[in-house]
Amino acid sequence: MAEDLAQEIFEMFGWERVGPTNSNWPCEQKKRHSKKQAGGHTSDMVFRYCDPHFGEVVYLISDLKSYKAASIDGFDMEDCLKNIGETISCAELSKEFRTLYVNESDKNHTRGLLFIYNNDGDYTKDFSKELEELNPRSLNLDKGKRLYVLSPARVRYLYSIKKDIESEYRPKGLLGANPPKHFVYPVLSTIHFFETRSKVASIETLLAPWQVIEYGRAGGTNGYLVYTDISGETDKEFQYLFDYLFQYQIAVGEVPITIRMPSPHKNAEAVFEKAKRIYAEEYWPLYNIDKKETTKSAMERQLAQITIKRVPATAPAFSETGQGMK
Repeated sequence: MAEDLAQEIFEMFGWERVGPTNSNWPCEQKKRHSKKQAGGHTSDMVFRYCDPHFGEVVYLISDLKSYKAASIDGFDMEDCLKNIGETISCAELSKEFRTLYVNESDKNHTRGLLFIYNNDGDYTKDFSKELEELNPRSLNLDKGKRLYVLSPARVRYLYSIKKDIESEYRPKGLLGANPPKHFVYPVLSTIHFFETRSKVASIETLLAPWQVIEYGRAGGTNGYLVYTDISGETDKEFQYLFDYLFQYQIAVGEVPITIRMPSPHKNAEAVFEKAKRIYAEEYWPLYNIDKKETTKSAMERQLAQITIKRVPATAPAFSETGQGMK
């Protein structure tokens, strides 16, 4: 189940699955690695994308878990992450791994991903607390190597985004039948991205508080979809997002911006309108909205282009019988 779901989600974000699934290849550091890993390493799936930051290819060796809530409670995450760390350490040394998965013409980086799907939908704990209790040094991760974790809640969040984007791919949908769609990577003072618009959402983007998509329609009108995991319980959450939209010149001109929220608080809409009133009152002097005037009314007009919409928090549905027949 986890394999089908991971591929379904990541295709939407511009990732490509490469090579065989569930393959085993020899350990290249048997004296250093655990006895369990010394017998060989396993790749459930390997995904590939070009990183918009560096312009280099990322290979993500993915350990894909599908657990009921009770199994997640008893899951030894530290041991699992340690195994993934050893796997990515060997991957760049392994001729067999590179033969199976890596295009040698790519300037590339190999990283690890733990993907946890809660298949009964009953896991409600704060998974981040489990991560915070881990000591990173206990993972023995090689310098410069990176490990990422997609928690059960994050997997559901990304699946909800995928389904919502798909719902707009229709002739009368917001995105039309087949419009161009790009994830936004703004120019930062300390980071200059290789691409500021990309069909790829990097793993860092998928773990960020929001994901910004720029789209174009047949008539030439552009707009933005901003998916976010904030709850909208407080106006400060929205004001922080407004800062981002204005600072990086996403909120400019008569360009519609829709903030889409898969898990909003019950009062999110009212708090959103309150946040816009406060922002127009307190922050209008900081921005030259239309390059002609800097006034509260100009800020209000710009904020009027920003709306919010609730997105159904969609749970993946797989038939265990159907999976078993594959």
